[in-house]
Amino acid sequence: AAPLLWVHAREMMASDQYNFFILVPFGGAILAWQRTTGLGTMKPGATGVFSLLMGLSAATLALAVAVFSPWFAMVATLVAVLGLTYGIGGARMLARMFPPWLFLCFMIPLPFEWDDALVASLQRLTAIWSSRLLDSIGILHLMTGNTVELPGKQLFVEEACSGVQSLFACMAATMFFVVWSRYRLVRSLLLLASALGWVLVANATRVVLITWLTMLGFDVVDGLPHTVLGMGVFAVTLALMFSTDRLFEFFLSHRYTFWRRREREREATQITVFPPLPTTRLGSWVALPIAVCFGLILLTELALLVPTGAAAEADLSEGPPAVFDEVTRESLPTVWRTRPLTAYGTDVERVFKSVHSRYWAYGAGRNRMYASVDYPFSKWHDLSNCYRALGWKLDTKIFNPPLEPGDLPLYEVELDQEPLGYGYVVFFLFDRNGEPMPIAHSGNPVRRLGERAAQRASHIRENWQAGGRQIAGEDLTKYIQLQVFISSMTPIKDADRADARLLFKELYNQVLGSARQPAEAASLPSE
Repeated sequence: AAPLLWVHAREMMASDQYNFFILVPFGGAILAWQRTTGLGTMKPGATGVFSLLMGLSAATLALAVAVFSPWFAMVATLVAVLGLTYGIGGARMLARMFPPWLFLCFMIPLPFEWDDALVASLQRLTAIWSSRLLDSIGILHLMTGNTVELPGKQLFVEEACSGVQSLFACMAATMFFVVWSRYRLVRSLLLLASALGWVLVANATRVVLITWLTMLGFDVVDGLPHTVLGMGVFAVTLALMFSTDRLFEFFLSHRYTFWRRREREREATQITVFPPLPTTRLGSWVALPIAVCFGLILLTELALLVPTGAAAEADLSEGPPAVFDEVTRESLPTVWRTRPLTAYGTDVERVFKSVHSRYWAYGAGRNRMYASVDYPFSKWHDLSNCYRALGWKLDTKIFNPPLEPGDLPLYEVELDQEPLGYGYVVFFLFDRNGEPMPIAHSGNPVRRLGERAAQRASHIRENWQAGGRQIAGEDLTKYIQLQVFISSMTPIKDADRADARLLFKELYNQVLGSARQPAEAASLPSE
């Protein structure tokens, strides 16, 4: 599982929500060491249960290899940890080590992008709370989606309140505290719930502070001040959680005093004695076929990585691809259909922070068409979430796969802000060579989990090649996002949608078409 776990670790460390990942194994080891006292003489678990857990881990890892899923590889590893714990010390040791094992589950992000959905919903809730606080202290503003609009300036809640991204770090810290303190289930759940509430309160307060300081002329949206403020919010959130724990101690401690005393007395009289390793299930005959299974899976992973050995020479630098230097105002026509080119820029503020950007605006007022190219993105970026954050309502989102050679995959999204207007956007992500992001990784174009797994398995070669580039090149593959957006005071017409799709293809041809094979690039209509 080492190759997939390496990719998983890099993806987690690159994420704003899970960059605390590297601390979790150390925290789990500390919690496990704390709970090794007072166990008495350990006895290995039953052979059947040990075989079941390790077999389940091997099957999950095989699935992870087949669909190239670092997430499943991490799940398989945690199941193996359970099996090894049971094989060494039996049910008693498994029960004692189960809370630290739950803490280790913070190394696994929520599936199906539930974490992004949760953070987005919390950002909306934070925007509502902060708007009410701003009203209460008399600061003139307009809240549009997750955007705080001040006279002459916009503040995105995602930027002004990026501390919401510390949600999982705060929850992990709280989980470590309750496991270390050996609290009962009810008190642990109450503390975890209070941590979630304090995250919202602290970040709503942070939005108010940033808005107030911005009105006073202080720039705290970017740079060191923004980082220091974020660290301060995190520290205050943890302090509020600890204060809540002291409140629970005052009201609930008497209910657990007897059981705590009995548990401490029992641990004080028992000395933990681990059985010799050869006498555990790890030294039994059943460990041999299990080890062979894991060895075969590892050999399969290494064999799939062999074709990507030259990937270390791939251009995976942090800077933008060379095609960005060739993109200018003249790369797109000065008139697109009946809309004249009214603006061009190389640096645009968006609800997502792209390092490099080019954009063209056609038309004026609210009846405009925008084309833009943004870089870099290390994973799938659902642009519809950004427009929702700007106050748009998502009506429909349709994935259009390429039907013929040379076609481009794209998403079509219908938006509205009734009665203020309507919107339509087409977008997709491509690598610097002009190749689309693998369809199996691009959002969720298929609804059934089985279909999605089959789709990933059918792209196993390119999935492992991409993984090899991440490992050999010591970097994540960077993707370029292309989009065309239309806004209008009236419902979007079919002719406007067709114009947007053609402009999307023209944008691709001008920015990335030359990076693809000439035969393929020539087959893309530019009109």
